[in-house]
Order: sequence, then C-alpha cells, then structure tokens
Amino acid sequence: MKRYMTFLFALPVMMLLASCTDNITNMERTGYLGEPKTLTASEIRSEALPGQIKLYWSAPVAATYEYMKVSYVNPADGRRLTQVVSRHTSELLISNTLQKYGDYTFTFQAYNADGTAASPVEVKARSGKAPASYAERSRTRVTLTASQLSTDNQEPSEGPIRNLIDGNTSTFFHTRWSSPQKPLPQYIQINFNEEHENFAIKYTTRDTGNADGFPTSADLLVSDDGTNWTTVTTLSGLPASRKTDYNSTFFRPGKKFKYLRFLVTSTSGNRNYFHMSEFSFYDVDVVVDDPEAETTEQSKKMLVWSDEFEGTGQPDPAKWKFEEGFQRNHEDQYYMKEGNAALDGSGHLVITARRQNVSNPNYQAGSSDWKKNRASAKYTSASMQSRFTYRYGTVEVRAKIPTVSGSWPAIWQVGNRFEWPLGGEIDLMESYPSNGKPALHANYCWGTKTRWQGRWKSKVIPLEHFQAKDAQWTDKYHVWKLDWTPESLKIYVDDELLNEVSTRDTYNEVCDFSDGSGQNPFANSIPGFGNLIWLNLALGGDNGGHIDESAFPINYYIDYVRVYQNKAE
Repeated sequence: MKRYMTFLFALPVMMLLASCTDNITNMERTGYLGEPKTLTASEIRSEALPGQIKLYWSAPVAATYEYMKVSYVNPADGRRLTQVVSRHTSELLISNTLQKYGDYTFTFQAYNADGTAASPVEVKARSGKAPASYAERSRTRVTLTASQLSTDNQEPSEGPIRNLIDGNTSTFFHTRWSSPQKPLPQYIQINFNEEHENFAIKYTTRDTGNADGFPTSADLLVSDDGTNWTTVTTLSGLPASRKTDYNSTFFRPGKKFKYLRFLVTSTSGNRNYFHMSEFSFYDVDVVVDDPEAETTEQSKKMLVWSDEFEGTGQPDPAKWKFEEGFQRNHEDQYYMKEGNAALDGSGHLVITARRQNVSNPNYQAGSSDWKKNRASAKYTSASMQSRFTYRYGTVEVRAKIPTVSGSWPAIWQVGNRFEWPLGGEIDLMESYPSNGKPALHANYCWGTKTRWQGRWKSKVIPLEHFQAKDAQWTDKYHVWKLDWTPESLKIYVDDELLNEVSTRDTYNEVCDFSDGSGQNPFANSIPGFGNLIWLNLALGGDNGGHIDESAFPINYYIDYVRVYQNKAE
C-alpha cells in the first residue's frame, strides 16, 4: 500500500514536469531578444577619479540590449578584465587605475538574452592620479639642547622649559599659572638650526596629583624661518592623566623646516596654562609606495607596436599576412588564408585547426617534393606573420596553448633578410613532445656553412615542470617574453628564464651562397634589417607527434602581441 501511495503522489508531479518540458527553454530565454545594439561612443562619458575611472551613460528607456560586456587591458600586467552590466545599469566604476598609463581603451559590446552580440564600440578614458601610500621604516631621536627650546608663556616661579629634555619624569615644564595669566593657545618651540622633514613626537605628562592643565588638543606647526608657519596637523584626545606617554604617528609636512611648534589649544579643566614632563622629537624614515612612479625599466621603454585583437572577424590585414598551403617540416595541415583565424569578440585571436579535407592545387603525382606529392590534406589551420619588423626591444605575447597530441603551436621570429637560417630564427615558444612527453621549446638558430642547416641553441622544458607548480597550467594564459639587446637575447615565460644566448656566439659561418655569410642576424646595423613575428598552429609533421583525432577542433588562443623599445632608440 505504501508503494502504491508513493506512486500516486509522484504521478502528478511527473505529469507536471512533463507538461512543462516544452516551455523550459522559453522560461530561460527571458529578457530582450531583439537585435542588440551597443551604445555609441558619444553616449558613453567618463570621469577621472583618484586611482579610478568612472564610466557612465544613460540606460535606454526602450531596451536595445539585455546586458553589456565592458572589457579593457590592464596596462600594469597585460591582463584583460571584463565586467558585465545589465541594461538597467547606467555607470561603472573601474578601480585600481593609474594616470601614468594615459588612455585606457574600453570595449563595450551589447548582447541580447540569447547571447547574440552586437558590434563592439571602443571608448578611451583616463584615470585620475592614484594616491601614494606611506609607511614608517624607522625613527631616530634627535638630541636637543636647552638653548633650542623656547615658549611664549614661561611660569617664572617653577617648571623651566629645560626640564623637558632632562630625562627625568619627576621634573616638569609649566606655562604661566601666576598672574597675569595669558589665554590659550600657548606653545613650546624648537629651533633645530638644521633642516628636518618627516617626523614624529613623543611626550610624557607631568607626574602630579592635579587633574587640570594637561594638554588635550594641540596643533603642530613648522617653519623654515621662525616667522611664517604652516600647520601640519591637529592633535586631539591627548592623555589627561599623570606620567603617561604620548607617541605620535609620523607626519609628512611636504617640505623641509627648521622650526617646530607644539601649540596647545585646550587643556583639562579648561585652564589657561599647561604642563608636561618630557618632550622628544624624532626623524622618521618613510617608505613611499607611489603607484604612479615609473620604475627604471618602465621609464626606459615605450610601446611601439601591438595587436590587442579587439572586435570580431578576421585579424587586421594591415598588421598580418597569412601563409597558404603546405609549408615546412612535413606538417600534416594545409594552411588557409581564411576561416581558421578569427577574433572572438572578447579580445582574443583564436587559431583553429580543423579536420577538413582540402585539395592541393600544387599536386603533381610522383613528385619528389613533399609539398607537391600530396593530393590533399585532412586538416586545415592558420599561420600568420606580422607586417611589422623590429630590431632590439621586448616582445610580449599572452597566450593559452593547446597541448593535445599532434598539436604544434608556436610563437617565433625570423629575419627579413637572407635565406633561412642566415637571417636568424628565435622560437619564443614551440610546444610538442620530447622523449615522448609534452614539452615547451625555446630556441635560437643561425647559419652554418652548409646550406639550409642551422646552428641551434635550444632548451627543452617538460610541461610537467610547470604542472608541478600549477596543476591547471595548461588551462591558463601565460606570457611569453623576449628581451633582445645588441649583447644578448633572453626568452621567458611568466618571468621564468627559459633560454638565453650571447650575440658574441651567433655569427653565421662564412659561406659562398648568401650575402648573409659571416653576418650576425641578432646584432648588426644592416639598414632595414629586422625580425617579423610569426604565430601558427601546426599539426603532426616532423615534431608534432601522433594526431589525436578526437581532439578537433583544436584552438590556440592569443590575447595580445606587444613590442616595446627603449625610448632612446
């Protein structure tokens, strides 16, 4: 009977669920479902705030989108940050920004409730200056003499001002309590006869049974001539009990001074006098953390070329050109000029390798040339070269690489003069197996006296080296960097040095087949010589290994490519 009752209870619930099945999708698809439209650049305004950028706009009265993604690249670390705002939102506060970076470029892109994206819109805005922070490293007591101390209201019968520095808490200083009394404020003044800047004070209250006459508030003033004074701060809530130490925080007047006044403005019992036992002055060593200050390295370098891969569609043809067909290393893919490299609308270039049959237009049956004796290819991918060339500087590429079997992503450079390898080759990153294990490769190559044969300085780093530090390493973006000077080249990933070479060792051997004979592809003054940057995703071939047929499509994500050079250059 219990089983029967349970079934009767469950049946209407199941019927209800079944009746709703057809409507679940509609329930999820709520909100604006029309064609989304991003705000125009003129509709988006900005305000520079200290260490922040305020972006604001008028939320549309009639919906033209369900939500917007607002993204930008943080110049401090090169990472792309994205925030999502609803159609009811009319402002966005971007924190931790710096004035020194100049224009920040924000990409606004509207979406409807289905996730359909509108065209992105770019807006530039600047940050206000971020405030610096200060911390005390140490303080040093300054030795004072009685001749350096003065007051405007000394009691003639007791408590001379010299008692403030005698080291004896049983003695005291007292301003005038006898007639005629002078109303507050009254001061203690120090003439240092030398300059001071950042400082702190300490004093000890008088050891007395009287409850009145303890300073309860005071101003600290400084002067460089003893005549013109600047108030540094006001102290309040000062101790009104006997033989009590008051230790101040440190103060930064923002200028140097030779005179200090401790100006008492109120006392316990509202008396027209005050007293204390000891007074000390300290120089303070202050540590300044100014986010707006350029580091030595930052001050030397400037961005000379970049691609942030904003928008959608094909990469910028003014910046990149594509290879086509079979190219090198007996690789299995056929490079396509279109369809395998696209901007994803979120600030990334995506190079995609696909399982796709294409005919080889250069096919020649029986040819000894591997590029011609293949009638077709089973796979397609993309390989792109920068139209920009440079000599010396820093290249940074942030990317997330595929590591499935058979994939062979690369970030590399070659010279724009001389046949390979006399023009040099720099492999910031190649990823393919070594000794049967996935590995990163960082290489340099230059010419020998044998044609098409290079001299290599290579470094192989198993992926397990990185995965031991981060098990999700292959699922994340990483920054590959090349530092290239006339003296050396250094390749890094996430600031870990992978391989370096001295240009003393990179001269091409003398040969009789190229004017690159004896030249140094990495350190020369040949007019117009430079390196172009190459991004590609190969498959199989000489190094890629067995291709995992279940892994397609295989995606290689590039967030940005940036080239910096010294400002002097």
